[in-house]
Amino acid sequence: MVSGLMLGVTASKRLDNRQKFLRQYISFINQIKTQIEYNGSSLAVIFSLCNVDKPFSVFVSDMINNLDSNNTFINSWNNSVGNLDKSLGLKSDDISIINEFGQGLGISDITGQISHCNLHSALAEEHYQDAKDCMTKKSKLYKTMGLMLGIAISIVII
Repeated sequence: MVSGLMLGVTASKRLDNRQKFLRQYISFINQIKTQIEYNGSSLAVIFSLCNVDKPFSVFVSDMINNLDSNNTFINSWNNSVGNLDKSLGLKSDDISIINEFGQGLGISDITGQISHCNLHSALAEEHYQDAKDCMTKKSKLYKTMGLMLGIAISIVII
C-alpha cells in the first residue's frame, strides 16, 4: 500500500518540479535580459551573476562549469540541457524551448538579444501555465491512484 502511495507522490513531485523549474527559468531569462540591457557583460559573467534557486541552480552551475572548461557557449549549453535530471518532469517541448534559447543567445546585437529574451520569456510563460494547470489537475489524481493501486495490491496479496 505504501509503495503505491509513494509511486503517486513521486509522479506528483515531478509535476511540482516541472512547475518550479519553468518558473525559475522565466526568472533566469529576465535576469539575463536585464544584465544584457544594462551591463553588457559576457555570458559567462552574466550566468555567474544570476540568482536562482534549486532545481534551476543545478542547471546554471553545470553551465558555468562547462564554460570554465573551455567549451564554446553552444556546446556548454547543449551539455547542460542534456544533463537535466529526468525527475524534473520536463516535457520534450520544454527542453526544446530551452535549447532554442541557448542557440540564439549571444549571436546578435543588444536589441536582438533583448527581443530574443522577450520571445523566450513569453514561450516559457505558456509552458509554465501548462505546468501549473497540470499540477492543479493531476497532482491529487496521481496520489489517489497510487494509494488505490497500493490498496488493490494489498487486497490481492491477502
